[in-house]
Amino acid sequence: ASQIKFKKGTPFNTEVYDESIFNLYTAYQDIGHLHVSIEDTKTTRADSILDINYAVSEGLPSHINMIHIVGNTRTKEKVIRREMASKPGQIFNRSLLMRSFRDVMALNYFAKVEPAPIDLPNGDVDLEFKVEEKPTGQLNAGAGYNSQDKLVGNVGVGIPNLGGNGQNLSFNVDFGSKRNSVSLSYT
Repeated sequence: ASQIKFKKGTPFNTEVYDESIFNLYTAYQDIGHLHVSIEDTKTTRADSILDINYAVSEGLPSHINMIHIVGNTRTKEKVIRREMASKPGQIFNRSLLMRSFRDVMALNYFAKVEPAPIDLPNGDVDLEFKVEEKPTGQLNAGAGYNSQDKLVGNVGVGIPNLGGNGQNLSFNVDFGSKRNSVSLSYT
């Protein structure tokens, strides 16, 4: 009942009605019922009062059979899988699927991540994550002049997702006539 956004006695609003239907489907998908069927009937009574009844057919909950990752040309599959909250064997959960999507995007190695459930004949699903790698790596250099060091400069290299393992390496050198510094970072 908390998923239905309109209240008794309020004017009918199509946007609120559509949001309520979406919320009902989402609530059922969060508990694994991917193939839920929600049918509604609208009956008009006297004085323009509208009664709305929902008939819900849940079906059986769907389990995740396999998770396929497609499009990872650089990043190793284990790096992507360790970020996923959805796992094979679990009951499908839309919230965990969206969390998996957000966590894979948060790696910042991909321009696009598209999760999609693929229906299987037995009612279960395979999940397919289509990813599109984005260019990685940074090279920066700079030079300048100041009264203390005269000519100064810096050179830096950053390699995120080193070897596709989700590890980051950066190396920076700052130089001048009186001051030099080297920085190496590995995460």
